[in-house]
Amino acid sequence: MSGYIRPHYKWLLLTVISLVISVLIEIIVGELTNRLIDGALASDKSSLFSIVIALVGTVIIGGMTTYITSYGATRLTTSTIRDIRKVIVGKISKLPLVYTEKQKSGEIASKLSNDVGLLEDFMKNGLSNLLYQPLVFVAAFVYLLFINWQMLLVNVIVIPTFMYAANYISKNIGTSTERYQQNMGEISASVKQTVDGIEVIHAYNLNSHMTEAFRERLTESLDLYLKIERRRSLLPGIGMVLQAVPYAITILYGGYLTLRQEITPGQLLVFIYLLKYLVRPPVTLPWLLSSLRQATAASGRVFALLDVPEEWSHQSPGNYDQPDSCAVSLDRVTFQYDDGRPVLQDFQLQIEKNKMVAIVGPSGSGKSTLAKLMCGLYEPIEGTVSVLGREFNRESYPLIREQISYISQDTHLFPVTISKNIQYGQMRSGKIDIAAAAEAAYATEFIRELKSGFDTKVAENGGNLSGGQKQRLGLARALIKDSQIVIMDEPTSALDKISEEYFQKSIAEMKGHRTIIIVAHRLPTITKADEIVVMDKGTIVSRGSHEQLLNNCGLYNQLYGSFT
Repeated sequence: MSGYIRPHYKWLLLTVISLVISVLIEIIVGELTNRLIDGALASDKSSLFSIVIALVGTVIIGGMTTYITSYGATRLTTSTIRDIRKVIVGKISKLPLVYTEKQKSGEIASKLSNDVGLLEDFMKNGLSNLLYQPLVFVAAFVYLLFINWQMLLVNVIVIPTFMYAANYISKNIGTSTERYQQNMGEISASVKQTVDGIEVIHAYNLNSHMTEAFRERLTESLDLYLKIERRRSLLPGIGMVLQAVPYAITILYGGYLTLRQEITPGQLLVFIYLLKYLVRPPVTLPWLLSSLRQATAASGRVFALLDVPEEWSHQSPGNYDQPDSCAVSLDRVTFQYDDGRPVLQDFQLQIEKNKMVAIVGPSGSGKSTLAKLMCGLYEPIEGTVSVLGREFNRESYPLIREQISYISQDTHLFPVTISKNIQYGQMRSGKIDIAAAAEAAYATEFIRELKSGFDTKVAENGGNLSGGQKQRLGLARALIKDSQIVIMDEPTSALDKISEEYFQKSIAEMKGHRTIIIVAHRLPTITKADEIVVMDKGTIVSRGSHEQLLNNCGLYNQLYGSFT
């Protein structure tokens, strides 16, 4: 956290200085009040006017320092939180795909909103108070020590008892808050999953089931929140008692000392005035410590996200000695998910430039994993992945990705215009390039039928477009990039016959000009590939042309026969 505050140390320094001045001003006001009362009782008119002027000036300066403290704390908070949010957003875009696939999207969003919000609230409202209360306590303690140490001692003895009780009550708040924030993240994820899966919910009458599951999460969240608030609600009562007892002691014992002329009336009134700075910190600190624990729990979740290694951070720079004719090379690659079972082990594959290569196999054979490895979306545990002679590592992966276009089974479109979605393939492209890419992807016809054409805004998750239309826009986005390698993962699995024909025409026009790698279940899509790689259980069973595999590979015959 200190690393994010350090660039804004000037505001922190200004806040601390103004806090120290504010503390001194409170003591000065007490001393001037003491002199004013004793001077008035002694009928010392000569000094009263100057004391009043000094008191008014001190109060004005106090008002100014209060403003500076508040403004400085706000500037420090907004600047620091802005930097943290910027880093989180940048971090999210660099997280390994393997990590994000395991996370619920609502949980990551919760860290950016709820957890950072708790940090912001504490920095703005709690941090300066956490610095101010101990300072003013020490200053008031020292000043009152010189007025009458016996009366101070009687008051101070009472305070630790209530402090201990308040700390005991609030000590578990941090743990409960962490669980509560985690639960809220899961609730956010559940809401998103419900919205995304609304068709399935309606089709299978899952409304009551999903509602009940959501109600259970809400109930658990409510129980955690009430547990936190039950503990926090005990603190005001302790605070009231803690404030009342010292005042009662001071009035009774101080009045007795005044009657015996051991202290002056002015000193008694100043003691009562400054007593709040002895009582208030023990009352406030449990609340502040509770907020600190909540903020600490939130920051732990935030910085746990920031501590996740970025993609390819473990791979040191390698060599670039692959043959020029090789578009993609996997050398002794091993990859596994968290369950510890290798999906690919000691895997080897080389794909020549400007060839169309199809990868087929039964479900679970490792085809999609292989496609993501070739794109650099997954990092191998062992072995190397090279593209155009350059090995994927922490320095090269952004440059390699410039040479690859990737089309997934479920094309993701952003909630911007169709034109912008295509342009995301190559941000330097203009309107002519966008139109040409749409034409090459056979998307122009349906785009022109839309009311706003290329300026039509895509609904969230492409809800206002058909599956075929979304896939053709995804292809246009890949084509505008003009990359040397195009990798497609099940591109036609959700397309109707007409959309699939358009898609195959686009692929046929690319053939021979780019390296095309297609992962496919629907085998008729790839019969014209230069080479077909047949996979099963993470290994290559056979490879060759369509005709060769029909004659030599029983698994390919079985797969092809299921579609014909």
